[in-house]
Amino acid sequence: MEREPRFTLMAIFIVALFVRAAIGMVSSGRGEMWGLERGYEEGAYALAAGYGIVRPRDDQPRQVDLVAVADSLARRGVRLSPSNAPRIDRTRWRPATLHPPGYSLFLFGLYRTLGPPATRWARIIQAIADAASAVLIFFVGRRLAGRRAGLIAAFGSALFLPLAYLSTSKVADALTPPLLVLAFALYLRGFDPGRRVAWWVLSGVVMGALALLRPDYGALAAFFIVSALIVSRRRRALLAPSAAMILATSLVLLPWAIRNQRAIGRLSPGTTAAGLVLLQGVGQFPNPYGILVNDGWYWREAQRHGYDGVDDPGADRLLRGEFLTVARERPGLVAGDAMRRLMIALVPPYHWGFDNRFYEGHGFYDYRDSEGLGPLAALRRHPLEILRAYWDRFLFVPVSLVLLAACVIAFAIAGPRRRTAFLMLLPWAYGVIVHLPLYMTVRMMVPGVFAQMIALGCVIARRREGVNPLRPIG
Repeated sequence: MEREPRFTLMAIFIVALFVRAAIGMVSSGRGEMWGLERGYEEGAYALAAGYGIVRPRDDQPRQVDLVAVADSLARRGVRLSPSNAPRIDRTRWRPATLHPPGYSLFLFGLYRTLGPPATRWARIIQAIADAASAVLIFFVGRRLAGRRAGLIAAFGSALFLPLAYLSTSKVADALTPPLLVLAFALYLRGFDPGRRVAWWVLSGVVMGALALLRPDYGALAAFFIVSALIVSRRRRALLAPSAAMILATSLVLLPWAIRNQRAIGRLSPGTTAAGLVLLQGVGQFPNPYGILVNDGWYWREAQRHGYDGVDDPGADRLLRGEFLTVARERPGLVAGDAMRRLMIALVPPYHWGFDNRFYEGHGFYDYRDSEGLGPLAALRRHPLEILRAYWDRFLFVPVSLVLLAACVIAFAIAGPRRRTAFLMLLPWAYGVIVHLPLYMTVRMMVPGVFAQMIALGCVIARRREGVNPLRPIG
């Protein structure tokens, strides 16, 4: 049994924490979805005020600015509570269903226990959790491909600036990387003899928490189970653990589903904005329907049909219907868009927190909306503007290519242990597969990078040691 390199692991944790602190200070908590930050914070303050999981209606003037109220109370050393919250007209608010409540609940818990500002405490905890996950990546990598691969993956994840940037932002995505690592580590333990059900129950609980942060992780348990059945020689032994994992995930999501049934009449464990995401995938690239990519287009479309916002259940049905119309009329358009997203997924130009002032107004989506240009057409017509807007992100294209090559090579050289290589790539492959039919941005590929880091460590270990480093999976 290999001994843990304790001082090395401590160094990995310290390096990871330092990198996240540095990037967190440089980026000041800016996430890649800046507009969501305030929504999550308002959701936390609505809970603190006793309003429940609600949001102001978009078709009426805003009644109260909860962020401003909470900040004003904080300057007097007081926390927002039902006793000092402004009275509201309930008819001007409605149940919040645009996103699952996980991150707002997280901020609310921090606000109640540690006080304001909740987002600062959140970023500190997120940085610590992600630094700790770099240490956990060592054990995952060692289990799959040996000590050298584990160390390379752990140090690589600790130093990976896009991961540090995402984990110190103020959106739900910040918690997904460490939770995905934890869910995968518990899942792998379930392949070892003994307590298989217990490990997969714990993994299912973590995956349920992931889905409460981001609904696109709602299929992760099923994906892991199907993959296990593909590689396992003892499928019958996995039936009970698989059922336990699904049950555990479902139980975590059940309260949210029941709440939605009572609030909007739909037993939904995820979001009522699926129509937005599907149709936005069409708007991501030029199309003959005039569908744009910016969020405002979808809000206007929903309100044009008499709905409050895109997460109104009626608006969700409307937008899903519009997507199905496009899919029926032009299936080649939908398939082609998926292939374009594949390039984003395989070679992402990662954002790492640098505040590129030239990005605003000169990004691919700006040219998509203003001139109807796809990415390649925008690059041909505006090469200097694109280069100035994206140079900081293009720096990571060679890194993405190396990681992609490592995945391909690790699988190619796996030989009789190809089952292990298959499992090793699951967290990364899930991010690719689940987002191809949907709207995709680069940040969605960040949580699965640790699997690519393990693959890179596997390739390097094979070259240095001259033997197949992949370990057998029970």
